[in-house]
This record gives sequence, structure tokens and C-alpha cells, in this order.
Amino acid sequence: MKVDARLFILVLLLLASTYFIASPYISRSGGVFVSAIAEEGRCTLKVGDVISSVGGHQVQTKEDFYMSLKDFKKGEYVAMVVNNGPGGCNVLEDGYIGVNVSDAHAKRLMFGIDIQGGVTAVLSPTENPERIVKILERRAAIFGIPEFRVSLNDSNIIFTTLSETYVRPLLEPCKIETTIIEAVDTSVGTGYLPVGEGVYPVELENETITVSNKSYKINESFNLDGIEFKIRNVTNSSVVFEAKVFDNKDVLRVLSTGTFQYDAVRKVYEFTVPVEISSDASEKFYKVLKNAPTFAIAGRTYVEGFLVYYLDGKAVSQLNIPSDLASQNVSQLSIVGFSESMSEATTNKVKVIAGSETGILPNVEILGFEKYEPELKDFSVFLVAIFLATCMFVLSLIFGVRYRKIIVGLFVAVLLLANVFVVLGAVAFVQQVFGAWVIGMQTILGILFFTLAGTVQITLNAEATLRKKYFMLFGGKASANSLLDILVFSVCFLLIFTSFRFAGLTALIGLLINYALIRPICTKMF
Repeated sequence: MKVDARLFILVLLLLASTYFIASPYISRSGGVFVSAIAEEGRCTLKVGDVISSVGGHQVQTKEDFYMSLKDFKKGEYVAMVVNNGPGGCNVLEDGYIGVNVSDAHAKRLMFGIDIQGGVTAVLSPTENPERIVKILERRAAIFGIPEFRVSLNDSNIIFTTLSETYVRPLLEPCKIETTIIEAVDTSVGTGYLPVGEGVYPVELENETITVSNKSYKINESFNLDGIEFKIRNVTNSSVVFEAKVFDNKDVLRVLSTGTFQYDAVRKVYEFTVPVEISSDASEKFYKVLKNAPTFAIAGRTYVEGFLVYYLDGKAVSQLNIPSDLASQNVSQLSIVGFSESMSEATTNKVKVIAGSETGILPNVEILGFEKYEPELKDFSVFLVAIFLATCMFVLSLIFGVRYRKIIVGLFVAVLLLANVFVVLGAVAFVQQVFGAWVIGMQTILGILFFTLAGTVQITLNAEATLRKKYFMLFGGKASANSLLDILVFSVCFLLIFTSFRFAGLTALIGLLINYALIRPICTKMF
């Protein structure tokens, strides 16, 4: 008997699905996520790091983590394995290092909030709760949080998601500042600071800096020609100024998701985010750079000074400035950042995009976390089980009574169950690669939809093959099955472009497998 190639392909898909669904449970990588670090903490850790060993003891859960610390005394150093590398902390008090952790989730199947449960963060905004809700919704999408809900409850914001590790990064200000640092030579007395068409005299006496007949101290700010300057440093022969040229409000739009790469020479991770800036920011660039002194190196000309990008007050890059920028109105540029850590560089890149698109997040206080108990877990499992059992029973009954082929009916029922399993395998694959698909009610509805459509389609195929009845419609040549194909595929495509996109994607994958493999295999058996 010749084996149908489609059956062979289906078996391969079942094996692949088994691997993607089961392997994370079998080879589960242990560890805990760092969710918070106390201000007084003395650690090499940062939020988001994964700790897999503490003091030589493997940790799988947060309970393991805290138990591993209980015998350490104040002042001792605790060696850890962090992100598969060395790390550690000094003990602040007996058994306490000032670090909070949460369980690290393996890349197993992720279920939605209403099935798996999660956490609810109660947030207290300092201003305009409605605006903050919109910012959090947009940021959650940018950060790629698999599932979340944001709502207002009186003056508090309720944010529900799968884990508290998703909440804290969203609440960072994501404040972006771009400045130009330049030094004015005062070694021969009076130096000059060019801004736009003007040139402003700079004098240094002791630690007092006089700019255009007004005196300032280090770290004081002043305004020249609409640009905010700050005195960063003073030496015996120069004064270092920092001019602020743009921040979040000056970013009109993010032009693309940018780039991310490893610089093997400098041994750092580099990210770029191209943005379009306002005309006001462009004018400030032009004023600061237009008459600034230049220097040449390796055949290229640069402006004397540095372009510095800050994220939440921390400099993420300091770049030489090509002289080309001094001769044009800059409307587009790339925000650049460097980090020795891949996770930090990745997080900073997302924060730059979030800050560019949503602006600076006003201060939000976390009042507390509450465990969210799933409401539909039992119902959803019951619904899927009853529906699938009903479809299997109906198919077996139809084939047993109408066609006298009960064995064929049972085999068809098994094929439809195989279809469901392959779809779950596809979801598991997407989760492991992209991490952006949870099995929630939408996925369940998609499974029910393609299972019902598959049951009807196979029944129509059986009727056409075994009873030679094609159910011609409207006097045309299309059978009922062909019309049903057009209808269900159209519904799935439409759903993909709505808020029910995961239901549409689930149903579409199931229908494609049914159309390409299940139905042809069944038809050959009839």
C-alpha cells in the first residue's frame, strides 16, 4: 500500500509540535529574575538579570534564592552566577542583600491571564490618570508584553499582566536628552562661545565663570539665544559647556525600529533608533554647531566637542560630531547607545523607542501587587473538552450510521485532534521565537472555529465522495464546500486586522493544515 506523502508530512508536524510543546518542560532552565534592587544595595546586579546560582547553590525558584541567603552574615560577599557569568552582592544585614526576585519562566506554553492567572499592580499617578493609562497601553505594546489590561479605579490605575517583571520597566520615565558638549579655551584670558550668529565672551576667574557679563558657578545653567547651557567643568585653561538641543517632546516620530549589533573592536553592544526631530530642535543644532571650531583626523573633519545622548539621566553614548552636521538643518538623526551588556542595550533601545513615542512618564507609585486568580480556567478547559468531544462524537456517529464506516470516522476524528495539536505546536514555536503569543480565550475561540469548520468540511467531502452529492449552489459550479472555504478563510483574514487577531491567526493556521493535509488524507480513505 502506497503511503500518502501528506500523512508523512502530518507525522513530521506532530513530532515537531511535540518537541516545541514538551521540551521546555523536560529541560527547564532554572533561575530567578531580579525584579528590584534597594538603593542601598551593593551589587553587580541590575533589574532583569537572571540568577541561576547563589553561593554555589543552584536556584530554581525565589524560595530557593532566599533560602540560599539565610546563612550569610552582614558584610560578607555572596558570589552568584548571573546571566551565565560571574556576579554577586555584599550582605547588608544578616540574610539580606537588598534584592527582590521573581521566578524565571521557562519557554513553555504561556497561557493568558484568564487561564493561567497573573498579577495586578495598583498604581497611584501624580497627575492626569487618563493620559498615563494611554501611555502605559502604548508602552506595553512597545515592550512586547504578551498580555495586559489597564483600567482606572477611582484615582488609581489597575494594571494586570502575567508577571510583575513586566510592570516595573514600563514605569521608568524614559527621559531622553540630547546635548552637545564643547570646551572654550580661556588659557590666554578671554575665550569665546559661538552661538548662532553671535559670539559670547567667556572669562574664568578662580571658579567663577563670566559669560556675556553674567557670572555663574559649575553646574549652573543659563540661556543664550534660546538654548539652555550648563557649565559642566572648569580647568585652569578652559570651561566646558553643555548645550541642550532636544528631548522627548522634540521627537516627532520614530522612523524605524533601528539597528542592534555587537562591536567586536570596542566589545560593546550598539543600538540605533532613527528619529525625526522638530524644527526648534533642528534650529538649536544649527546654532550650536554653525561656527564651532573643527579639527581633522584620518581624513575627516569633526566639530570640536561631543554629541551626548542621555537616557533617564545616564549617558548612553558620547559621539564625535561630523562637520557635515554644522552646515545643514538636521531634521533626522539616529539616537545611539552603547552597553557592555546585551540585556541592558536591548532594554535601553526599547526605552528610547517608548520615550520617543509616548514622552516622559509622570511619576507613578506602585501601591502594591495582588495575585490575579483566573476566572475562566475551569470554564475554558471544560468548553474545549466538551466541544472537541462533541465534534468527535458527531463525526463517528455520521460515519457509523450514514456511511457504515465507523473505523474511518474514528480515524477522521483522530486527524482533527492531530490538527489541534499541530496548531498548539505552532503557537509554542512562535512563543519561543518571538514571545508574543499567549494561549488565551482568543486562541481557544480560534481552535473551536477551525475545528467546527473542519468537521463540516470533512462531512461535505464525505457526502460528495460517498453519496455523490455536491450540493450545487445558485446554479453555478462551486460546491458548498468551496463556498465554505471562501467564507471561513475570509473571516479569518478579516479577524487578523482587528483586536481578535489571535483568534484569526489560530483559525487560519488550523484551516490551512486542514485544507492542505487533513481533508486530502480523509478523501483518499473514503
